[in-house]
Amino acid sequence: MEFSIAPPTPSRAGEIAEVHLQAMNDNLLLHAQFPSDEALGFLRAWLTKDTVDHLENPSQGVLLAKKDETGETLGFVKWTMHREPEGKEEHEELPDVCRAIYVDSYIELTAKVRKEVMGTEPYYHVTFLCTSPEYAARGVGSRLLRSVMSLAEAEGTAVVLESTMGAVAFYQKLGFEIRQGLDMMLPPRGSDVPTELYEERCMVWKADKL
Repeated sequence: MEFSIAPPTPSRAGEIAEVHLQAMNDNLLLHAQFPSDEALGFLRAWLTKDTVDHLENPSQGVLLAKKDETGETLGFVKWTMHREPEGKEEHEELPDVCRAIYVDSYIELTAKVRKEVMGTEPYYHVTFLCTSPEYAARGVGSRLLRSVMSLAEAEGTAVVLESTMGAVAFYQKLGFEIRQGLDMMLPPRGSDVPTELYEERCMVWKADKL
């Protein structure tokens, strides 16, 4: 399959949001944070706006993988470049249909772990790497991530991300190393009671010369 990678136009932001939701459909954290169709509708609109924001903000970036033959959106990667010590991340107030407690606690936990792992060192933080389920395991995600790794290497910085447990081996094959774990108790889908342990791993990649 032939595909190309480039920054998307703002008109593709809605397609990127759909790929995100499809790729993360089985993710416990996403459904704990956005537990209803109405909440997912809010998330879809937020993700669309987030892509446009990434295109306009010089400290952020987004790349799209597009099938050459049809122009179909295959996947994307988003990142933020951290050059200063992280402060508290601000985000818009969530509607009541969303569970702000799990959104806020995840943001705070991951920021704390990255600070412990990276200190004041600058780095590229990959916030989302998603491939359309139809095109999984066909090289889309690895090429997208390698594009970010090349940007980081050119600047002499590391790449940091939070990996779901199922993706740890994928990132390790690309040279990422586990630096720290993080976990939360979350409610399973259809429940309000946090009875399931959710885990991720903070992983870091650095070029050999760094």
